[in-house]
Amino acid sequence: MSDSDLIAEIMAEEIDPADILHMVSEIARLRDDGEEPNWYSQIGILADRFPRGSQKPVVIMERMQALIPMLKDKRAKVWSFEGIEPGCTITHEAIFRAVALAPLHCTNGRKLKFQREEFFKVVLEQTDCIGPVA
Repeated sequence: MSDSDLIAEIMAEEIDPADILHMVSEIARLRDDGEEPNWYSQIGILADRFPRGSQKPVVIMERMQALIPMLKDKRAKVWSFEGIEPGCTITHEAIFRAVALAPLHCTNGRKLKFQREEFFKVVLEQTDCIGPVA
């Protein structure tokens, strides 16, 4: 399988927001238990969730990598803030739902990323509103 075929598969794979939320909640649980989760912890969580040979762990990890630049965007501050522990950011569920639902793009033939406007539009769509929306 060529790199471009693999990228096309990753971009086409649908991810359930519940799968992203599961991974994030398991990482939070590990932190609460005094562990320091890392990339390997994430892979382990996903490997336990999906059958052997599933592409979903790879797709989810790529989507989580694409999230990193989005969290640096000033708009992300509406849905996240620094926690008490150093390096721990508290992030609203709508961001993680958008990680699962927003389209991925590949601009240079190798790196997958979200387009900012699309991503934050999905975040807004996934945010519960109270009261009338204009």
